[in-house]
Amino acid sequence: MDEKQILEGIRASQVESYENLIDVYSSYIARVTFKVSSNRLTKEDMEEVCADVFVKLWENRHKLTIKEGSLKAYLGAMTRNHVLNKIRAKGHYELLPLEEDLIEYATPESDLMAKESDDLINELVSALPEPDREIFIRRYFYMEKLSEIAKHIGINPATVGTKLFRGKKKLEQLLKERGECYE
Repeated sequence: MDEKQILEGIRASQVESYENLIDVYSSYIARVTFKVSSNRLTKEDMEEVCADVFVKLWENRHKLTIKEGSLKAYLGAMTRNHVLNKIRAKGHYELLPLEEDLIEYATPESDLMAKESDDLINELVSALPEPDREIFIRRYFYMEKLSEIAKHIGINPATVGTKLFRGKKKLEQLLKERGECYE
């Protein structure tokens, strides 16, 4: 069953389509949950988040406006938001300075542009000197707390914050030099 059939079946309240959705996307949802939680949730909490994502999708099946080709992105964003809500509820959440909660649904053109942008950002982050590169990756890709990063690298948490600030400014400058928009 392909994505279009799954979506149509779910909108039509077909349990078989819902089961196929779970079969196809459960490992993806689990990986996203694990990555975003960054060891801030227990195994049971992560399992609950995964189940909640599927239940919430089913409960809102009649309101779904997912475009074909966007289901995986939709589920990933939904999972990420459920994980962050769970972390907030448990009191283990530290607000990120990046505006990561804005989600735009993809088109083939935007996918290509995003891939090019991701490649450029990965290239620029990879060019950062150590430990700045590791700090940046741990903070913005693995969502670790400043205190966790500081402990792992063996430096003061305030220094981690300063390095992140300077790293963002450096990346902003490099993106502008290459003619990329930075917001």
